[in-house]
Amino acid sequence: MTISSKLKPLYYIVFVCITVIVLLPLFFVLFASLKPASELAATSPLAIPNNF
Repeated sequence: MTISSKLKPLYYIVFVCITVIVLLPLFFVLFASLKPASELAATSPLAIPNNF
């Protein structure tokens, strides 16, 4: 079974959206784990830590 050429762009758009939805929480956890509690409360959760 192959994907028709008309549906291929839609397939890639859906794939990218699902990938972002899955990876965003992982980045949030990674960045939050590298920050002290005071910095986590003062900055955006997705901001890179100051002492990186």
